[in-house]
Amino acid sequence: MSFISEKTLKSDAFGSIERGAFKKSDGQQIAAIKRVYTKNLCLRWFAKFLSANEKRAIKRLQPMGFSGFPDLLEVHKDYHVRSFIQGGSMHHAVDRLSHEYFLEAKKLLKVMRESGVTNNDLAKEANWLVDENGMPAVTDFQLSLCFPRRPKLFLVLCREDLRHLLKHKRKYATVTAQEIQVLNKRSLVSRIWKNTGKRLHYFVTRKILGWEDRNGPEERDI
Repeated sequence: MSFISEKTLKSDAFGSIERGAFKKSDGQQIAAIKRVYTKNLCLRWFAKFLSANEKRAIKRLQPMGFSGFPDLLEVHKDYHVRSFIQGGSMHHAVDRLSHEYFLEAKKLLKVMRESGVTNNDLAKEANWLVDENGMPAVTDFQLSLCFPRRPKLFLVLCREDLRHLLKHKRKYATVTAQEIQVLNKRSLVSRIWKNTGKRLHYFVTRKILGWEDRNGPEERDI
């Protein structure tokens, strides 16, 4: 098995992301993404922490067999490789955001919930893709959490993932009365994050790393 790099999509203090082709043991080649961890000892631990989140989540979701999630193809101490989902970010494919798209997106969230996975970064439009068939896919799991059981925190975070999807739906389509109730009920976790961690997150990502909030991990520095 080997990865053939074609283009560097992102490079920053935490490492780099390369797009290319992954050659499987049977000779088959599939489009893939390689996330390489930084060698900077001060930042490497954090880069590996984020990548560990992604690998755990993908491993849980992969057996479900849904095309809306990437597959984990290779794991190495300095990088990991996952499948590349062909498609455009939500805000780049507005004309394809159908009612069916949001119904299928809810199904993906249900699969995540059943697998004990919360994404925690779905407020970012770039983390929602519209694939070649007009269906949804989730592309980034660096901030995800995996739960062995279903404590109250897990259920709260699942609801937040749904609330963020509905915010996008409200922007691009019509929401139901029940969905409006979900939108209007912000959790305590969300309120605390908004007033504390979110500010720090914006300072690090926007001021220090220069990321735009709409950019997903495969859009920066293209």
